[in-house]
Amino acid sequence: SSGNENDFAVTNLVATDQMVDSPTNNFPTFNPLCKITAATNSSTLSEGNLKAVPSGSHAWPGTFAADSGKWYWEVLWTAGTATGGRYMVVFDAGNADEWNAGPDIGWGTGRYGVVYDGNVGDIYNNGTGNITQTGLTTLTDGDIISAALDLDASPATVQFYKNNATIGNAEDLNASASGIWGLAVNSNTNWTWYLNTGSDSSFAGEKTAQGNQDGNSIGDFYYAPPSGFLALCSSNLPDPS
Repeated sequence: SSGNENDFAVTNLVATDQMVDSPTNNFPTFNPLCKITAATNSSTLSEGNLKAVPSGSHAWPGTFAADSGKWYWEVLWTAGTATGGRYMVVFDAGNADEWNAGPDIGWGTGRYGVVYDGNVGDIYNNGTGNITQTGLTTLTDGDIISAALDLDASPATVQFYKNNATIGNAEDLNASASGIWGLAVNSNTNWTWYLNTGSDSSFAGEKTAQGNQDGNSIGDFYYAPPSGFLALCSSNLPDPS
């Protein structure tokens, strides 16, 4: 509605097409400019870069990273057509080598990351010797995996959740890393990931929106963020000096 009688008709729009993301408060999405992938693979982003469908081994990082604060985000996983790994990742976003890591983001000499492997129920911590927790819950179609990243703790930690229940114990982040940490997902085959960093708790209409907000009354989450953890959005970030 323009105010000058130049009004658009509503066509093919539903409530879940409207999000709280705006020019004055931006939320992270999957980064369309950084396709971390094996050379022969491809991937498709849609739904405002919040839906990722990889073909072959592929990792998608988010558009925001942080070096302080306590942050929460969620990812919905839906079943694909084949078996293989599916991973939730917190990685050393200040390490240039990570951005050339292919699908192995968070793994490898000189790279640091904490990875929840939803295929077998393991947690990898490249900073402390690869597999650090085993025998944990695995992913099934429709699960929501979330992460609470505490960069104000000493050492900094990340805790993963499945459907709002903790997955194992919180993992320490490596003190030798750059100190700048980001989110990513990684899949070996045609699974679909829906990212919610606080802009859409319906996951593009896959779920019924729940409308939970962080402690600053910001965001739209499926589950209430843990106490003290915020949406990683521009309104919650400090003003540049």
